[in-house]
Amino acid sequence: MRSSAASDVYKRQAAGEGDSTNFEEIVYEGYGPSGIAVVVETLTDNRNRTASEVRHYFDKAGGNMGTPGSVTFMFDRQGVIIIEKEDVDEDQLMEDALEAGASDFLTDEEDIFEIRTEPNDVGAIRDELEGKGYHIISSEPAYVPQTYTRLESEEDMKNMARMIEMFEENDDVQNIWHNWENEDEYEGLFLNFDKYLRRTGNSVLLFFYIFEQRFFIIFYITVNYFLQNTIKAVSYFFALKAEIHQIKAIDF
Repeated sequence: MRSSAASDVYKRQAAGEGDSTNFEEIVYEGYGPSGIAVVVETLTDNRNRTASEVRHYFDKAGGNMGTPGSVTFMFDRQGVIIIEKEDVDEDQLMEDALEAGASDFLTDEEDIFEIRTEPNDVGAIRDELEGKGYHIISSEPAYVPQTYTRLESEEDMKNMARMIEMFEENDDVQNIWHNWENEDEYEGLFLNFDKYLRRTGNSVLLFFYIFEQRFFIIFYITVNYFLQNTIKAVSYFFALKAEIHQIKAIDF
C-alpha cells in the first residue's frame, strides 16, 4: 500500500523551477510496529538531515530503520495504473492493456481496475490507454508488497498511522510504501467517530479527539451518559411527586 507525500520542492524540480540546489533521490527502509515493512522514497538536498528525520519517525513509532535491502526484498518493483470501473468494459480493457504491454490485470477492488506493468513501461502504457479514452486515476512505478501483515493491537495501529502521518508531513518524503493490511479498518474507525463529532458538535469530545486522549473520550462519554440518565430519573421523580401532590389536593 502507498501513501502519497509529494512535496512542493519535488513539484518545482519536476517543473524545472527553483534554484541550483542539487537534489538526490534516496530510498530508506525499515520496520514499523509489529514488523510492518516500510519503504520511504525521498528527494533531498541534505541527506544527513533527511536520514536523521526518517530514523526519528521509525523510532518514535516503535519501529526501526534498516539497511539498504533489508525490506525491499519483500516488495516487487512494478508499474501500477489505476482506472475507474464506471462505464468500462472489463474484457475490452483487459485486451487493450495486455496488447499495450501490461503484465497483469486485477479486478479485486469494487470501484477500480488495477493494471500492473514493468516499472519503465508504465508511462507508455498509460499514454496508450488514455489515447483509447480510459480515465486514468493514477499511474506510477510502485513498491508492491508480496505479503501483507495485520495489526491487531490498537496501540500498534495508532503508532503506525502516526508514523505515516509524520512521513507525509515531511517535505523531503515523496512516497511511503508499506504492507499494513488492515489500514482501512483503522481509518474507518476514526472517520466514523469524526462524523459523530461533527454531527453532535461536542466541543469537549473534539478537544480530546484532536489530542488523541482516548481514555478521556471513553471516560467523558461514560460520565455524560450516567449524568444524563440521572437527570432524567430525578426529573421523573419530581414530576411524579408533583402529580401525587395534585391528586392529594383534589377534594373527593
